[in-house]
Amino acid sequence: MNNQFNPARYARASVYIFLIFAVVLGGFLILSLIRLDRQQEAQRRDPTAVPFLACNFTNTGAEAVALYSAPFADALFQIIDVTPGIPYPVQGINATTNFIRISVSGIDGYVDPFGGIMTGECDARYIPRDGRDVTDYPVVCAMTLSTAAPIYASDALRETVSDADAGDMFIITAQSGDSFFGTTIYGLSGWIAAEAGTVSGACGAIPSGAG
Repeated sequence: MNNQFNPARYARASVYIFLIFAVVLGGFLILSLIRLDRQQEAQRRDPTAVPFLACNFTNTGAEAVALYSAPFADALFQIIDVTPGIPYPVQGINATTNFIRISVSGIDGYVDPFGGIMTGECDARYIPRDGRDVTDYPVVCAMTLSTAAPIYASDALRETVSDADAGDMFIITAQSGDSFFGTTIYGLSGWIAAEAGTVSGACGAIPSGAG
């Protein structure tokens, strides 16, 4: 029996081992590329698939912020507090005011976007945008001016603070005698003579109060 070292045989064995390793590694890389391509294709076909990072809203302040029944900040629409530090899944965003729809203790509502931060995948591919105006929500009383009208500092309708144009819409949150207190989504607010326009929506629940 010849036990002498054979360099040629050793070299051939090394080549075979290298080729086997290369084939295995190449197969692994090919399978990985196929799997990645399939995942990317599935994402392209279904852009609404659950994102890797869910969109959440978190109240980052030291105190609770309000959850509103409409995408508008007023005590009339406040329904519950949003506790600081808890991430709430975002269900939608109002495209007019950017108020964020979440659910707190099983109650759906809206939070002011300045009341916290959103984290995760929050763009329109994953989070639906609601294009309705605030005045289209069933809990809101709206007033549409039929003519240009002054905006007053109080329900006495004496001191004017601004002017509004025909067609302007106000979110009504108080009434007193023959006047309404309203605010536009752009921040213009004050008392308006009832005769200046028409009201619609949930106006029976508007509280009375002098300004």
